[in-house]
Amino acid sequence: MPDTNLKIERSSTLRQQATEMLRKAILEDRFRPGEHLVERKLCDLLGVSRTSVREALRHLETEGLIDMVPYKGPVVATISEAEAREIYQVRTALEGFAGRLFAIHASENLVKKLRLVADKMAQAAKAKEFNLVLATKSEFYEIIFEGTGNDTLADLIQQLNARVWRLRRLSLMTPNRNIEMLPEVEEIVAAAEAGDPERMSSACKYHIEQALVQVLSALQDTNT
Repeated sequence: MPDTNLKIERSSTLRQQATEMLRKAILEDRFRPGEHLVERKLCDLLGVSRTSVREALRHLETEGLIDMVPYKGPVVATISEAEAREIYQVRTALEGFAGRLFAIHASENLVKKLRLVADKMAQAAKAKEFNLVLATKSEFYEIIFEGTGNDTLADLIQQLNARVWRLRRLSLMTPNRNIEMLPEVEEIVAAAEAGDPERMSSACKYHIEQALVQVLSALQDTNT
């Protein structure tokens, strides 16, 4: 268990805050895959009741971040190579479609925002500011989803968000991926600026396919 103080403010619902804090800790690898989460210790770390912790754990289970193991209880979920392939197959289909819709529907202002965020991502990657790369990558996708004009599509993609974030982090931690991905991101933005749906769809798909190669390599290293 990490010794960082995770105690939360009592402004919004305790369950919501507990969920957000535990999600953040898992996504940042402060709780490692396969680690057993002891409710009593989580209560002490968060400063909330066991009821709030249990509700938070149940919610994180629906996000695929927690597994409930018989006779053991909650453990941080481990993502297998097969599951990663499945997640990225779905991402390829959904985000390829999202790219197509963005090129058709996005406002000029959103296209400009996409360019600005891509430039910020490139600067962060070259400066080896890993956390900033992750943050700007999430912002990059949020702009694309916003520009699709299709809230249902965005909602479907967001359902995978927690597991995708873990895998994205794993991908970007592989040597040189931060730099290697930049031409892929540039092609997505260039297609958006050209207003070319086919080109942007293909660019989004290719980017995800390349990320999957890195994810599978990282998972193999982790499991050996």
